[in-house]
Amino acid sequence: MSWANDGSKRYTISLSASTETSYTLTAAPKTGSAQAYDKCGTLTLTNTGTQGASLPTGSSMSAAECWKR
Repeated sequence: MSWANDGSKRYTISLSASTETSYTLTAAPKTGSAQAYDKCGTLTLTNTGTQGASLPTGSSMSAAECWKR
C-alpha cells in the first residue's frame, strides 16, 4: 500500500488470501506509533466477517471488546 512507510499511520495493513474468495485482513500496530502498546494488539477480519485479535500478554480486553472500540 502506498502509505505503508508513512510514519503518521498507526497500523500496518496486510491481506492474505487462501483462495479467490477466502481471505484475512490483518491490522498490526506499527512500532513507534500511538498503537504500539495497544491492549488489543493485532486485529484480523476474515471474508466471513469473523473478527479476531491477537491480544498481548496481560491484556484485559477481549476480541469482541476490541472491535467495539
